[in-house]
Amino acid sequence: MHTTKIVCTLGPASASRETIAALADAGMTLARFNASHGSPDERAALIEQVRDVDAATEPSVATLLDLPGPEIRTAPHEEPITLEEGSTIRFVAGETTTPEEVGLSTPITGVEPGDRVLLDDGRIETTVAEREGSAVRARVDSGGPLGGHTGVNVPGVDLGLDVLTDADRRELDLAADADVDFVAASFVRSADDIYAVNEALEARDAAIPVIAKIERADAVANLEGIVEAADGVMVARGDLGVECPLE
Repeated sequence: MHTTKIVCTLGPASASRETIAALADAGMTLARFNASHGSPDERAALIEQVRDVDAATEPSVATLLDLPGPEIRTAPHEEPITLEEGSTIRFVAGETTTPEEVGLSTPITGVEPGDRVLLDDGRIETTVAEREGSAVRARVDSGGPLGGHTGVNVPGVDLGLDVLTDADRRELDLAADADVDFVAASFVRSADDIYAVNEALEARDAAIPVIAKIERADAVANLEGIVEAADGVMVARGDLGVECPLE
């Protein structure tokens, strides 16, 4: 049995049956659906396309639904803004972003002065100066253009977020209905997070293997327990590279 998979992330550019079939012919053995983008209906349609291709393909193509997890993203906006090095900005929970105030999908009030807040996969670096109620004031150490819906990392800080968000629970409904082959749990911190995902799947009468994504420093610290609790592990080197130094 082949235990190593060639994983392809499918999206709008690869949604046609012809493209999926070509990927399978080229060696794709696992189709990944990134639930951080698009809608559940779009993913359901993609899963059906993969199933159609799989029925006529050898070796088979498995399906993996990758949950968003407790990620933090900047507010959506069409045109990038520029954060100037040395400037001061405020992080707030909201849907508006300007060079002075950056809206986030989730408040980051668990930070302390001196903590780093990294934007856009670490391309923009800021340091927390102080908390102002539900807002956080920070200095821009390394600036640049900031697009909408980009990732936010707070290395080494536990913000106390639940591993399963409302969006995750909707995606688990889809995973159960579509009977996907794997579910990937994002931003896990310990074995308890894996157990929480398993319990949510069991509540939906779904016996789906759970893959733990290692992308946080505390996940590295708790790696042994996570490996024991999960059915598999993915090293998400993008976020992990932002959260942890290279060594």
